[in-house]
Amino acid sequence: MEDMFVDQADMFEAIVAGANDDPESAAFFKTIVRRFGASDRGTLEFGCGNGRWAEILAGASAFYVGVDLSQALLSKALHRKVPNAFFIHADFFAIPSEFAPVGIANIVRCFTSLGYFPKQEEARFFANCRSLVGDGMLLIDSFNGDWFRKNGDLKRNRVLASGTEFHETYLHDPERDCVKSTWRYSGGASEDCVIDFELECYSPRSAEKMLTAAGWQTVARFSEYRLDSECATIGPDCERMILVCNPR
Repeated sequence: MEDMFVDQADMFEAIVAGANDDPESAAFFKTIVRRFGASDRGTLEFGCGNGRWAEILAGASAFYVGVDLSQALLSKALHRKVPNAFFIHADFFAIPSEFAPVGIANIVRCFTSLGYFPKQEEARFFANCRSLVGDGMLLIDSFNGDWFRKNGDLKRNRVLASGTEFHETYLHDPERDCVKSTWRYSGGASEDCVIDFELECYSPRSAEKMLTAAGWQTVARFSEYRLDSECATIGPDCERMILVCNPR
């Protein structure tokens, strides 16, 4: 994790550059908070990175708190100077023992955040999130494990604004039922870099089962960060799954 988001913070910022320029994603977050959460209370985002969604989430709620382990990315987030936005350098799993922001009703973990950590740690994390809110909402997303079980692999390549080539490879390991992943940066002004990691493989059913055990009820499902992607169930043809939950 440190290789991806701490040691290569500048590269990660280049990957997500312009992410909050998408009007459909902005409309999605604003509508979800109003529809399922509490826009008159705060939003807490885990893995906020460089604060790319801070302005949108702060505008959709009374205030915003972003949490990330990368000090380098948080410095970039602070540079945005978003009104009513606060940033905390901390581990996801420090809640609620080390900090528990007051007035939070909406909790968000965006963009393929599920799967980087062992399942038992994730289960504890979601139970801790439940203890922070009496009402409100939780939004998470992940690659869809059923998509990988059906398709086997995913490869993507693009050139970043810096001129660096960014190559992503995700291969499903059927024996271990995980996704073996590689990020590779090449060319541009920086030295070539290869980052290997594994993702836990969650199906929509297994993710919802874990959330239910942690005290959450799934109330909406989306296959993209677009309002028109809402669906009753997320099938194996959907690469991504986005789950919105309310407390049980």
